[in-house]
Amino acid sequence: MIRQINILDAILSLKPEYSSSPIIIYSEDENVDSSGTTIDWGGATPISNADITAEQTRLQNLETNCYYPRRVGTATTSGYGAITEQLDQLYRDINAGKFGSDAKTGEWFVGITSVKTIFPKS
Repeated sequence: MIRQINILDAILSLKPEYSSSPIIIYSEDENVDSSGTTIDWGGATPISNADITAEQTRLQNLETNCYYPRRVGTATTSGYGAITEQLDQLYRDINAGKFGSDAKTGEWFVGITSVKTIFPKS
């Protein structure tokens, strides 16, 4: 799942030193841009709404464009089955004596290979 960048993420990206400032953001939705938000800067020098919104957009674009679905997850997010099912497949293959070159005919290897073909790593 792609993480949503919020206003505080953008502020701290622009001014990391503000992490120790008592900044309070008043909004019903922390993911809205800064134009619809009231910020109590707690003594820190304010950053313009335009700069915050631009940084929030930049960070969100980075998050979205650099996101690669986790290799281990549910079939709906990455094509891979749950790790518990993969471990069970490995157990059954080992129990059936699938070792060496024979391992490539095992249930787990065949399943993972098909997913890697469908979802190649970029």
